Amino acid sequence: MSFLLILLLGSGSISSSAMEAVRVEVGTSSTILTWECSGIQSIGGLPDGLTGYMADDCGYSGPAGSVLLPEAALYFAIPPGAELELEVIPEGVRYLSGGTVSKVSVSQDGIDSYEEASPEDIPRIWGIIADTGTFRRAGYAHVQLHPVINRDGALYAADRFRIHLSYTASGPAVSV
Repeated sequence: MSFLLILLLGSGSISSSAMEAVRVEVGTSSTILTWECSGIQSIGGLPDGLTGYMADDCGYSGPAGSVLLPEAALYFAIPPGAELELEVIPEGVRYLSGGTVSKVSVSQDGIDSYEEASPEDIPRIWGIIADTGTFRRAGYAHVQLHPVINRDGALYAADRFRIHLSYTASGPAVSV
């Protein structure tokens, strides 16, 4: 059975460096993706006491991308209706800072407003299955990957991830 992996990263396109950093192993019951996250850097110009980070080829976390921490959207092809299990193994984990994470909103006049992000909006795990569904009878799983997370009040980043998505089909395969 063939599967397609689609990476939809924050920039709207995948840079050549990001494509070189991706390794995919596809089996009949799992997909293993190795993904390198590059360019994690602090966002300058934030109000005193607030911090945020960005990364190459990533968007931002939280509702409507308002939390200033990087997030990558990964879409995996899966059998329709499959039961899923996700394991995200970070590598090269390092301490970044202990600051207060910023959230940004934009007024109708186009003015950025910064405030402390709500604790429930700050990623605390490296990755989650955000959604599943079908598109033209093909199943997919949307995985949110968080290169920077909050762990016990401090921010940590990972340089590389090994993402193992296991699936079991609950019905007959569909040819598209």
